Amino acid sequence: MRSLWIHFVYFHVHAELVQLKKGIDETLNFGLVTCIHPLETRSLFAASSLFKVTPQYLCDSFVVKYSDNGSNKRNKEEAIIMYWYEYIENCYQENVLNLGDILKFLSGTAKLPASGFENCTKC
Repeated sequence: MRSLWIHFVYFHVHAELVQLKKGIDETLNFGLVTCIHPLETRSLFAASSLFKVTPQYLCDSFVVKYSDNGSNKRNKEEAIIMYWYEYIENCYQENVLNLGDILKFLSGTAKLPASGFENCTKC
C-alpha cells in the first residue's frame, strides 16, 4: 500500500514540486527562510491547526444549484438540503461526527487549505 501511495501520489507530482521549490528558492531565497523559520512559514502552505470546521463554514462552502422554481424536483431538492443542513448541525451539537470528517468526505481534505475554498463546489 505504501509503495502504491508513493508511486501515485508522490512521484506523480514530484517534478512539479521540484520545479516549484527551485523557482521559489531562486527568486525569493525562500528555502533559506523556511529552514531558519519553519513554524512562521508553515501557515503559508498549510491551514492553521486552530481552524475548526463549523456548521456555518461547511454550509457556506457549497453552492446549491436548484431546479426551476415550482417544479417537483425543486421541492425534493429543498427538502434534501434542509435535511443536510440539519444533519450537519446535529453532528456538531452532539459531537457524533467531526465536521472535519464530513469536509474530508466531500472535498478530500479535513482542513482549510491555505488559500481557502472558492464557493464553486456544486451539490
